[in-house]
Amino acid sequence: MSELVVSSSLILTGVLTGALLAALGIGRLVSGLAESALSVDRTVSSTVIGDEFMKSAQAAQERMQAQYAKLRRADACGMPASEMTKEAAKQLACASGLSLALQEHPLMAAVTEIENAERLREAQHRLAQAEQAFRSGSVEEAARLARHAASGMQRLTRLSVHRLGEAQRVVVAEQVRLALPRLGYSMSEAADPGATAFHATRGSQTLGVVVADGGQVVVDTAGFEGMQCRPAVEALFRQLREQGVTIEVAARYAHQRPDGGPLLARRGASGLLDGVRELRQRNRASSARKASTDAERRQALARAASTSRLGRAS
Repeated sequence: MSELVVSSSLILTGVLTGALLAALGIGRLVSGLAESALSVDRTVSSTVIGDEFMKSAQAAQERMQAQYAKLRRADACGMPASEMTKEAAKQLACASGLSLALQEHPLMAAVTEIENAERLREAQHRLAQAEQAFRSGSVEEAARLARHAASGMQRLTRLSVHRLGEAQRVVVAEQVRLALPRLGYSMSEAADPGATAFHATRGSQTLGVVVADGGQVVVDTAGFEGMQCRPAVEALFRQLREQGVTIEVAARYAHQRPDGGPLLARRGASGLLDGVRELRQRNRASSARKASTDAERRQALARAASTSRLGRAS
């Protein structure tokens, strides 16, 4: 029996953190960066880093929302705050929260500084202008400037997470490139935007290894008897762990096809990439169907609730 193995979390330790910083182009301190950005001793998947960053940003946004609401709780003459004032406070809190989160995440700050320093300065400048306008009572101008600042910050953080994921793929792929020959495999390699694939053979046994952005690893197997494929995959993960890459398995799919599952069904490393593209298309289609089903369910619930209210009213 052969199977497809999909990893979940990633941890890079030791010298590989230096390799990651090198892949990101962070070889020295640049203006405004904390030293801890260059002294990180472990990193996790860019997906996890992105999630942690957004949690920090959300917490900071809530704090700033309360602060801005307190600053201008009411318009002139004691009237309740206008909708425009509320909108300005909301956009300011969004931009400020993202800016504060960057200060709390040195690696994200370093990547953003290296990749988009000029755009970061522009967003920070607009945020400062928006805060000044808000304090002076020009809430419409504050809302406009803050909206631009928030949009810019959001775009920059997305780009930084993506760039970090690319760098992690480069680092993990290099370790796979070293690990497979050490385990006695001969291999070929192919690369695509967002994925690096290795087709490795040892006698009649084959491993198809794909490293995606963020360091996620997918392994397909072929040519194994019974459960012999599992020790082979575990040996690869153990070798990677010795080299500084710790991978945890999220799922295993027994396809029971001696010639390989969805990745190895096509020949060679380039065939692995074709398999990855097909899997991505299937996942996108599945996500779209789920989203459509969820939307239909929400609409049905809304109609049922509306009918119930009308029945009670009559």
